[in-house]
Amino acid sequence: MDLVNEVVKVLLATLHYSPIWWWYGCDIKSLGVYTTAMNSRCLLDAYDSNPNDYWLLRIGYAGTLAYWSQVYPNGEACTGPNWSPDGSPGSYFNPAWSNEFGIGLYANLHALKAYAIKDPDFGSIGYGCRVSEAAHGTLTIVPARGIDVRIFCGAG
Repeated sequence: MDLVNEVVKVLLATLHYSPIWWWYGCDIKSLGVYTTAMNSRCLLDAYDSNPNDYWLLRIGYAGTLAYWSQVYPNGEACTGPNWSPDGSPGSYFNPAWSNEFGIGLYANLHALKAYAIKDPDFGSIGYGCRVSEAAHGTLTIVPARGIDVRIFCGAG
């Protein structure tokens, strides 16, 4: 087995699959640390090479979006925070600070693009875009604001 497949197997073994919006696709150790974005980029690159493996897209894109949940409305970012019932920012009772957020942000911005795929169960769907299909089979893809530079059209 080549190195890329080995790396993908390790990444899939160390990411959260729990259906919890703030942790899905993130590293097991903590939410939103810079490695989440880097690992997501690896999974999305692997999906680009194997567009029939929807699991790579699902987990990779979830980790990409989870990283943005750490940017607050005022533009401040907090690396590695955990959810708290009162909604206060910070990590393990420490105040919010950016730490290595920029490293992950670079990987995240480099990997971010819209994905339009033909899912075997749900039909034409989009990650980071709206997809509509006309009666004659023509797809209309409208990327979300901010990620309208690149579009990947997957299997189907």
